[in-house]
Amino acid sequence: MKLLITTRADGNIEWYTRYTHPIIKEYAESCGADFMILDHDPPSGTFDNRPHFRIMKHYDLHNEYDRILSIDSDIIVARNAPNIFDEVPTDKIGVYLEDHDTKERQIDRRNKVKVCEESFGCIGFQENYINSGALLTSNIHKDIFQPIDDKYWTGQGSDDVHLSYKICQLDMPIHSLSCKWNFQPGPHGHNISEAYFIH
Repeated sequence: MKLLITTRADGNIEWYTRYTHPIIKEYAESCGADFMILDHDPPSGTFDNRPHFRIMKHYDLHNEYDRILSIDSDIIVARNAPNIFDEVPTDKIGVYLEDHDTKERQIDRRNKVKVCEESFGCIGFQENYINSGALLTSNIHKDIFQPIDDKYWTGQGSDDVHLSYKICQLDMPIHSLSCKWNFQPGPHGHNISEAYFIH
């Protein structure tokens, strides 16, 4: 099984990646995974002019790697973080679902995908808005890293909305990760000291 951990970054954020990248690379080594920084020009811009869609490179990378974890460069990996590849079954997409958090987030995140549906077509989306800050896929899931009718969702939520739409459209099974794997401040019942990935 060939494993990879990627992160998206360039020189514009070197002021913090010089601290986070060595820790992510060390985690990759502990998982038996290669480590790769995606710094290429993305296939599409976004509403906030950030290169979110570098993650779409995973479509090609899955031709070489069986499983790939994308982890945001602003995430700090805890020293005691277990192997996420052991946590997530190979036939499922491992990700934290933001619309399973607070009621406020649920309404906001699901509405974002509904707006996307108005542009790209109704697919019956009801739930499972992902946060791509920590996203684990196997090569059987590679088609989520494709455009929607040759287009990308460049509005609010950008790659999170795009990938949430594709996962629903392709009916891909999800392994819902605890917020420990993508810890952000909020009323989710966990202490930061219990977190594995601190976002």
